[in-house]
Amino acid sequence: MSLVQRDGILMILSQCIGAFIAAALVYWVYIDIEVSLNNSSIFATYPRAGVTTGQAMVSSIIGTAFMILSINGVVQSKPPHKPDLSLLPIYTGIAVTTYGIAFSLNTGYAINPARDIGPRLFIFLVGFPDSFKRGNNVISWYWWIPIISPLIGAIRE
Repeated sequence: MSLVQRDGILMILSQCIGAFIAAALVYWVYIDIEVSLNNSSIFATYPRAGVTTGQAMVSSIIGTAFMILSINGVVQSKPPHKPDLSLLPIYTGIAVTTYGIAFSLNTGYAINPARDIGPRLFIFLVGFPDSFKRGNNVISWYWWIPIISPLIGAIRE
């Protein structure tokens, strides 16, 4: 295994662990809420009613691709057009917000697999019903879509 592969695996695991811990902190804030199907959407993404598998996947793929392209456009631009890299967090925040406004209606912010799988695993462990089986009236077993679709959308070249 190369150094890049090892670092990539460690980064993915770190993000999943971080999202799991963040879900635990959010759960702590909402400790008095009912452990129910409706309240599970506080932690993980779920499709709105009527959204098909294809719609959910396309929403996440296109939204993630646009977000990645816009961030890469800032990072990889050539002088004199390249902004100060200290502004990169602002550009990233704008890209994520724009994605949310334009593409999150169908699936929520399903743009990072770790953002979904870490919290989904947490709510499964604390007893939220159907954490991995839930979807909507069209899709069952939705959990894999916010993992696979952003990965496809983030593929470059």
